[in-house]
Amino acid sequence: MCGLCLPHCPTYTVSQQEGESPRGRISLVKAFLEDQLDPSPALGQHLQSCTTCLKCQQVCPAKVDFEAIIDAGRSAYRQHLPLFPRLLQTLLIHSLGSRLGQMMIKAGLPLARRLNRSTTSPLGQLARLAASIPKRNNNTPIKAASRLSGQSVLLFQGCSGQVMDQNALDSAKQLIRAIGFEPLLSASSDCCSALAQHAGLSDYARKQQLQLRQKWAKLPCCDVISIASGCGNQLDQLDTAGLKHWDIHQWLLAEDAFNKLKPRSLNKKVLLHVPCSLHANPAAVAAMHQLLAKIPQLEVHEFNDNLHCCGAGGVQLITPEASNYALAQRKAQTIAAAEVDLVLSANVGCSSQLRMALDRRVQKIDIIHPIELLARQLS
Repeated sequence: MCGLCLPHCPTYTVSQQEGESPRGRISLVKAFLEDQLDPSPALGQHLQSCTTCLKCQQVCPAKVDFEAIIDAGRSAYRQHLPLFPRLLQTLLIHSLGSRLGQMMIKAGLPLARRLNRSTTSPLGQLARLAASIPKRNNNTPIKAASRLSGQSVLLFQGCSGQVMDQNALDSAKQLIRAIGFEPLLSASSDCCSALAQHAGLSDYARKQQLQLRQKWAKLPCCDVISIASGCGNQLDQLDTAGLKHWDIHQWLLAEDAFNKLKPRSLNKKVLLHVPCSLHANPAAVAAMHQLLAKIPQLEVHEFNDNLHCCGAGGVQLITPEASNYALAQRKAQTIAAAEVDLVLSANVGCSSQLRMALDRRVQKIDIIHPIELLARQLS
């Protein structure tokens, strides 16, 4: 409760409210679980707005497990959420965790994009989220290696891969094949459980984790590769049944065959967004920079707004609060001021959040995964 984490909390930075800080949220959860605080809408807003960036946990001198505290608080408060937001969260999370649900989401995207995006209602947010999902590219594929290594790796697409990040998924498969490996694609319904856990659906999250362990125990490969940093961060904390988890950037750099590939030059200025979920893995951030450095003439800049978070963490893409909007708009202002040709982000949630923020400013700029840019320059 010392408060040393406050300057590192993104929601506190934009609001300057104690209830939007880690210390404030810990006090609120404690009072609520001890029946000293009623389940008011204000309490729900403070618990909901936390992006679970865990910067507070990383700098805490007492090593407080803030993630466990905020997840427990949300789980306890969940039954007091207003009916429509609660049903919307539950429906989307369960739909993403099933093939049938994903098919229905894909089929409903054209309709969702036609909804009124100017409102702050849940339906308006749903329309903005649908509009932020890019259409599938038809870029020239990278030539596969002439000699295969005979080895396969598991490419973890997560529950949102085919729905929200198909272009990054295609790029990852092409890059893996280009160096002689065969990518085994995880089932589209396989979920890392992060979304359910941070939404307060703890029982469903544990069920998803158990399903992953049971499936992975039967796989013939030994490496699992993730392309979304949020999924990767969660997989690092789970029992992966003997498989070694790799961030895609680190895995590519570890392969000699990849380092022999020569990307075409690109004389452009790009802005690299490092997601919160990568801050706990500095080796992955360094690998991302090393990969981009392989593209001749590419000018890479990082955000200099002193905010490591875009506001998309947890379930904020579905039901955001005021602090989450403020964080997204700060990022949009930084992008506008930077005058770049392209924005890169290794997290599907961050990419969607940045696209929605730019859409409100009626500013068009491409936001893609770093490996997608690499695949473009190798195709």
